[in-house]
Amino acid sequence: MTNWVESYFERNPEAAKLPVVSRSRFSLHLRRAGRHRLALITGAPMHYYASAGREWRPIDTRLRPRDDGRYGAPGLPFILGLDGSVSLEGSAYRHRTWRAGILRASNQAIASFAVASNPQDDFLELHRLRTAHLHDDRLVRDAGTLRHEIILLPGGLREELTLFEPPRLDAQPGAFFVTESLLPAGGFPAGLVDEGLHNQMRFPQGWAQDAAGQRIPMLHWVDRSGRRLYSGVPVDWLANATYPVVLDPDIDITGSTADGYIEGDSVSTSSVFDSSGASINVGGQNVAGAPKLWRGYLKFNTSSLGAGTIVERVNLQLYPTALSDYVAWTIYVRQYDWSANDPMATGTREAAWDGLLAAANTAVLATSADPANTPVTSQDLPTNWVQVEGNTYYGLWCDQEGYSYPTDQGGQHQYSSANHTTPSQRPLLLVEYVGRYPLTGPVTLRAAFPAARVSLPDTRIILRSRARRTALNAIINGRE
Repeated sequence: MTNWVESYFERNPEAAKLPVVSRSRFSLHLRRAGRHRLALITGAPMHYYASAGREWRPIDTRLRPRDDGRYGAPGLPFILGLDGSVSLEGSAYRHRTWRAGILRASNQAIASFAVASNPQDDFLELHRLRTAHLHDDRLVRDAGTLRHEIILLPGGLREELTLFEPPRLDAQPGAFFVTESLLPAGGFPAGLVDEGLHNQMRFPQGWAQDAAGQRIPMLHWVDRSGRRLYSGVPVDWLANATYPVVLDPDIDITGSTADGYIEGDSVSTSSVFDSSGASINVGGQNVAGAPKLWRGYLKFNTSSLGAGTIVERVNLQLYPTALSDYVAWTIYVRQYDWSANDPMATGTREAAWDGLLAAANTAVLATSADPANTPVTSQDLPTNWVQVEGNTYYGLWCDQEGYSYPTDQGGQHQYSSANHTTPSQRPLLLVEYVGRYPLTGPVTLRAAFPAARVSLPDTRIILRSRARRTALNAIINGRE
């Protein structure tokens, strides 16, 4: 299901019976009795604004043919071609991932290599990516033991390269397995690209992950011509990976809302972060003898509630996709405002890591008894934390994150993020509230007001009489 609204109503038929009172880019508001409302707020966009009808409409990421032979979806700016090309409506930007192979770095530092050398002289092509076939919300290209997918999301694109078997690896030290993308002239300067930004598009760092859960950040660099973008990982890491392996360089245009997690090697020090992947890790694990800790970060645009709203109840719902329960653990929601470190970046990562640790527990989200692939809903969260005219931030922390686990054991949940391709698995904030009074039109009375009573005065006229004691005396000719 590629339409979040349809997906939610399908799984919650009781909610489908409630009238929709309003919509926004990130929320759906349902009417309850009187002025009571239920707001469903997601991290990824769920609506787009249709100027023709002057209304918010649900985003449906199923690709549809365009007049020019390419594909897109209403309300989303991306234009996809069967040759793997990606364009943006109203922009000159265009790129196309067209082959994968080995790039021999000749023992040079990758930054100087990208500028001083011609990668074409050291590139060994292994796979040529040809015409794609359309599958619902994505374009798929297969090349032997490799699959390349371009997946349309409500706020961007997810580009996944899946290796089902080890590729033919070059034994030369410093070699990288990479994809090569063609860029427009002047797209990026030559050299390393950490988190690229082009117009309103953001290019997150991205990750490679194997079937055992081992992860490594992607490296990106542009050659000296400025026309080729390389994204890849060291062949040394691939040689020890468990297959299949997924590489995921993404394009993100959500702009104002995002979530993710930060990884650390100790309770006090972070090491890397991920704000573009499809998952949020929370907890700790011993990965191949090395301790790894994870803390989660969530952000919701709650401005559609508006001033004057009275929040009555708040709950957070997440979807766990993986579980490790070597010891009993509890994951808590913490009221941590990490807006000063938003968006996540290398320079702000450590402050966000320390700030979440210092925050206090607010409510239980899940325990080690909660299985994977079943949604978990938090205890009631404080209502005064919700920012009715801005963004509301939360953190996720596990009480066993620093436990000394045996090798490849741990205590953690892995949740779907706002970037997950399945809409029903994305984080959801449920807010029950009393709506503000309208500025114009009829005003609905509170249900708590006493019922009106009609009182009529008694207007009947009642006639009464009483005996009068009088005497009648006649005067005749002056005499009585």
